[in-house]
Amino acid sequence: MKLKISLLLIVTLSIPVLTLAKDGEKNIDRREARQKHRIEQGIEHGQLTPDEIAALDAQEKSIREMKKGFLAEGPLTKDEGKQLEQALNDASLQIWAQRHDTEGNQKSESRLGKDVFANDQITQEIESGKMTHAQARDFLDDVNRMVHLKHRLSTDDLTDAQRTAMQNRYNDLLNQYFITK
Repeated sequence: MKLKISLLLIVTLSIPVLTLAKDGEKNIDRREARQKHRIEQGIEHGQLTPDEIAALDAQEKSIREMKKGFLAEGPLTKDEGKQLEQALNDASLQIWAQRHDTEGNQKSESRLGKDVFANDQITQEIESGKMTHAQARDFLDDVNRMVHLKHRLSTDDLTDAQRTAMQNRYNDLLNQYFITK
């Protein structure tokens, strides 16, 4: 009887772990598919040069091989999931930089405006790998902050002082990373 209860307890407790592992794999699969789509869009719109395409494809292949190696040993562990997420984050940032650099047809940062383009300094820092993970996180936070500020400036009922302060903050962030053409 104790053996049956112990086996039942083990099976019951292992189901959530297996479910979490499968959910993690599905999330990684979705991210890989989105990144592949972003690369295809960059190719379709002439935003990527042949060298950039080759580099991004090699990076994506490396991630697939890393995932395949992890899965060959069983379900993804928490540490393996974190390693894959970091590799996907790095690849995502590279895709963004390659599509927004001045090689090929430079993509505007459409969330900020059709005439807003990344400056060469930011794309070069990303492409060269000189940007740390903390700096990349700060950059992405600032872009999201700009999108939020732009939305608030266009929709919120603000006092003149609030509007001026928000517009100044938006302009400071915009000029730090982007140029307008």
